[in-house]
Amino acid sequence: MAAEAHERELSEAMNKLYEQFQRWRGDDISVFELNDKLHQFHNGIARELYKRYVIMDPDFGVAHALNHGILGVEEVREDLVNALGNLVGSDVAKNS
Repeated sequence: MAAEAHERELSEAMNKLYEQFQRWRGDDISVFELNDKLHQFHNGIARELYKRYVIMDPDFGVAHALNHGILGVEEVREDLVNALGNLVGSDVAKNS
């Protein structure tokens, strides 16, 4: 489930980065501005997501994804939601 959440969040971030490539191709931003966007992406959201979903315990990633609507409670087995305990919000736990 952590891998699925990672993929969803990274895909969303990549879509935003792709928009910057389109702006560059449309001459709305310079190649230097695009390079800055790439640098910000790499050192920002990409690194944050890597830490959240790869380095940290997967339970924390799944709990984050549930708490932020990245994963729906209906996608996660009830026993897993229950095992996450206090890591998930009360609204998530009661919907499982």
